Amino acid sequence: MSAVAMRMDERAIAGQSSQILTKAQVRDLILAAQTAWKVQRKLGLADEPFDAWRKAALHDACGRQSFRDIRQSEYGHVLHTLLTLAGRKPASRPAAVKPPRVDEATRARWALDQECIKQAEAFGSYPGAKAYAD
Repeated sequence: MSAVAMRMDERAIAGQSSQILTKAQVRDLILAAQTAWKVQRKLGLADEPFDAWRKAALHDACGRQSFRDIRQSEYGHVLHTLLTLAGRKPASRPAAVKPPRVDEATRARWALDQECIKQAEAFGSYPGAKAYAD
């Protein structure tokens, strides 16, 4: 979707998703990576030092090698990957669960609903406006 076709709130959300992570988020990723590395070493799946392993793991997860380069839009996926490598259920951390994208049909239904609410008085009620719209 082009920036011209996006609403103001959508542009704000898209802009936020490209922001760098907070210090707390970076700390969470580092701790998750250390835990995952220890588990992987214990299983005999990682024989390199932590720094080399985490760079490879980050590259596999998001194409970046530094925690400071990860963007907000990538945070959930990277955390999910590290938690999986650590043998934990990713759903055990709410931040690892990404909200579903809203498709255009749903967005259109919401807009129609809002318009029906606004026009309810002209049609006698919300159901009347909704019936007319359908």
